[in-house]
Amino acid sequence: MTSLRSYWVCVSRVLPGVIPYLSFSRILLIGFLLATSGAIAGSSSKVTIAIIDTCLDYDNLGLSEFIDHEILGSLTFVDVNGNQHTLREVNQQSRQELEKLFTSAQYRDAAAFLSAYNRLQDYSLTTDKQKVLKQVVLKGILKARFLPGFKERVDAISLYMHGTHVAGILVNQLGGDVRLINFPIKNQKMDQALERAFFSDPEKARGIIRNYFDQISSILSQSNVRVMNLGMEGSAKNIEKRAKKPSWLDKFINIKSNSEISLDTTQVWREEITRFINANPKTIFVAPVGNDSLRVDATAIIHTATIEAPNLIKVGAVDAAGKFAEFSNYSERFVDVAAPGVAIKGLQIGGGEIYGSGTSQASPAVGNAIIKIITAHPEWSVDQVLQTFNTKLVEKKDALTAKTKEGSVLRNYLEIQECILRLRNL
Repeated sequence: MTSLRSYWVCVSRVLPGVIPYLSFSRILLIGFLLATSGAIAGSSSKVTIAIIDTCLDYDNLGLSEFIDHEILGSLTFVDVNGNQHTLREVNQQSRQELEKLFTSAQYRDAAAFLSAYNRLQDYSLTTDKQKVLKQVVLKGILKARFLPGFKERVDAISLYMHGTHVAGILVNQLGGDVRLINFPIKNQKMDQALERAFFSDPEKARGIIRNYFDQISSILSQSNVRVMNLGMEGSAKNIEKRAKKPSWLDKFINIKSNSEISLDTTQVWREEITRFINANPKTIFVAPVGNDSLRVDATAIIHTATIEAPNLIKVGAVDAAGKFAEFSNYSERFVDVAAPGVAIKGLQIGGGEIYGSGTSQASPAVGNAIIKIITAHPEWSVDQVLQTFNTKLVEKKDALTAKTKEGSVLRNYLEIQECILRLRNL
């Protein structure tokens, strides 16, 4: 989903573009998550997939059949204080921490606002439906202006719902032969600790990130994870916003500026993600390219979008009509494919459904299509799966040639289903 920071800034201009949903520092939290403690239990006959994102609602009816509680209860990590936790405990801690920031009534209120805002980006809606949704959004705007703390609560709630919404897209209409492992983004306390490391000494932070990415790699290898959705995106300009401004003393002794620190941090982060992906050649990674409305070639500071690896697919967004989304980053060189990412209906934490928009919604749609190929032929290699994906499930459109490689876009649902049926009969 798209970030609420842009909602407050831009809504007066008739709901324009979108800023990335997850802030960079929150994404960095993955560094504190995982350290495996032995072989992973579970049925080897199932195709294992994974996601890095915010907490999941394990009890949601759309996710529960894919959650392997035995695995989540056996995988452990050691946090920065040396304490060991299971993935299930981390997910619960992350969820509880966010739930402290709002009441159930505030959650329902903010969720309605979020859903209405994102659904309004579907321009095929009837005039009457648009009027209803605009009324909900207008109420949210007024509360943001006059009700103290409303914007902060909506930001927290948008993070709270993100993981479950993305995971729901990833597993949509998959069968029982798939199991899902989630790597929950940790809590605010650890967020702040890692942020301090990054903005004081990026190279020190590199060691932290590398250590934990290596532990994630161990889990991916042991559990034979075939597809992983990377819920991470962003750019140096977003890091710069969160960096501490140099004091007069810092400037006197020639401490680097916010811009310089953000560029250094971006490069470190990009290098470590690249190393992580290359260390897991048997896993196919799908990643959003970000929601800055930027040409990636020109900026060259987008974390995952400029990474090139044979097992990585970088995804931009289109709307239901196939038009490239205004908020999506783009590049005929670096963006591999576009997929639906505007006004996407998905699972809501606590039950029900909600609408979201962003390349975060487009990325798991591509992951879902790839998983369907693997379930049809689990014996296929990464190369075989990706070749089939690119030749069978992707089409080229002239209108998108400046946005994605060769104008590549994911085929529609019915075409994908027909292709998968043919693959199963091979």
